Amino acid sequence: MQYITSSSNNLIKEIAKYKDGKDDAILVEGIKIIKEVAKYGLYCSKLFALEDKFDLVKDYITESCEVYFVSQNVLEKLSSTKTPQGVIGVVEIQDKKLSAPKGNFLVLDN
Repeated sequence: MQYITSSSNNLIKEIAKYKDGKDDAILVEGIKIIKEVAKYGLYCSKLFALEDKFDLVKDYITESCEVYFVSQNVLEKLSSTKTPQGVIGVVEIQDKKLSAPKGNFLVLDN
């Protein structure tokens, strides 16, 4: 685990670009959302958390997740809300390809 206290850190600047959702990863914010992401088989590749909030999500991240303890001002830079919830995860977008179904199928639209 690393500590990051400066919002001008190069990693923080890079991760902040994910806020718009146009890259190959998205930011998920909050304890509940991180739990939901894990419930559906997706996991954070990086986690940015206030030190006192980490214990609330540690059971929902994998060993390969890079964990960073950050200051409040760093969390505010990454957050898209006015009052950050203490944890922000980076979830890589997985490109899932659909295969043609075998046999008969029905497609519904609207």
